[in-house]
Amino acid sequence: MPNLRELLKDILPDGAKKKLVASYDIIGHIAIIKIPDELILHQKAIAEALMSQHKRVKTVVRKLPVQGTFRTRQAELVAGEPNLETTYRENGYNIKLDIEKVFFSPRMGTERMRVASQIKNNENVLVMFAGTGVYAIAIAKEAKKKGFRSNIVGIELNPDAVKYFEENIKLNKIDKLKENGIEVAAIEGDVKEVAKDYAGFADRIAMPLPMSADDFLGCAFACARDGCVVHYYKFAKKEELEAFKALLAKTAAEHDAKTEMLFEKNIKSYARDVNEYAIDFRISKKQRL
Repeated sequence: MPNLRELLKDILPDGAKKKLVASYDIIGHIAIIKIPDELILHQKAIAEALMSQHKRVKTVVRKLPVQGTFRTRQAELVAGEPNLETTYRENGYNIKLDIEKVFFSPRMGTERMRVASQIKNNENVLVMFAGTGVYAIAIAKEAKKKGFRSNIVGIELNPDAVKYFEENIKLNKIDKLKENGIEVAAIEGDVKEVAKDYAGFADRIAMPLPMSADDFLGCAFACARDGCVVHYYKFAKKEELEAFKALLAKTAAEHDAKTEMLFEKNIKSYARDVNEYAIDFRISKKQRL
């Protein structure tokens, strides 16, 4: 996908090109671009160049900061149709969403597939902060492909996201997989409250809330079975990872458990010197006599 500087090299003056943020996201028919205040006068030209390059793009919006408990963002229409509901195709499944009502990152598709590919037969999977259901659906699709049985539960606080989660279960025919031994449930509620109903449930847990997943580590340990694998995400500077590992060890001790680090990778930049890390670890619970 060409970056914006390449698309606009013959359109914008040199001074404006230097201020341009080259990357952008496309979700279904919507392109999301970051336009600095200094380039507002050029935003229409930027949007039109992008739409001419990507024929499926019918709407271009300016990227604004994520805000609030639900991590949503307002979308400022720059050009095209004022339709913010779209369907995004990823790895063989479709995700319907409204970009203003729910949080969704198209940049995590490879990571979601990495997690889904690790599913094992007869696993109970708990997806915290499940959003529109993308992790749950990816895992269900992978289980079907491998002929595995799986019980997948997604917990989400945002009622709009839960509505789309339930729509996406039907859109991808996941509700038809019960005869294959695959079930996906979308649960609306606060993870700290709903998790109480899933104590000792999970063989695998996904925690895609990099801003504040630390606050829910105790829930993960409470929900985990012995041997549970946790897929954890965190915004951090590299030097802060040791502090996280110390917190992980402390939380494990409080739950009479141990952890084993399985995977750690810087998956994308978030801010200056701050990256998003994917961290997998296994929880081993001590056997009570």
